[in-house]
Amino acid sequence: MNRPPVDLIVERAMRAATSSDAGAGAVEELIRIAQGRRASLEAAHSVLVERLHRRPDDFDATGALQLVIRALQQVGHTLPVVAETARRHRKKRKSTGTSSS
Repeated sequence: MNRPPVDLIVERAMRAATSSDAGAGAVEELIRIAQGRRASLEAAHSVLVERLHRRPDDFDATGALQLVIRALQQVGHTLPVVAETARRHRKKRKSTGTSSS
């Protein structure tokens, strides 16, 4: 049975946070699992934040959250906005035919 990407992201982030190799490779794996989509990473972020609200001394969840945040920083969030802005600026304005001076 396939697991939701969010559960897999949280699991892998927790595993990486508790191992000695919590570097860039772990972050790249989280991005790969999320297929480069922010939504899955943001959902995993929420899961880990909720876990920390229930148990603030959960250092494994803290380390996992740091990895998810690093993944979110690498994925970025400005590309869709830039694409939308570029489309809006390409539209031509209708001219009224008269100008007021």
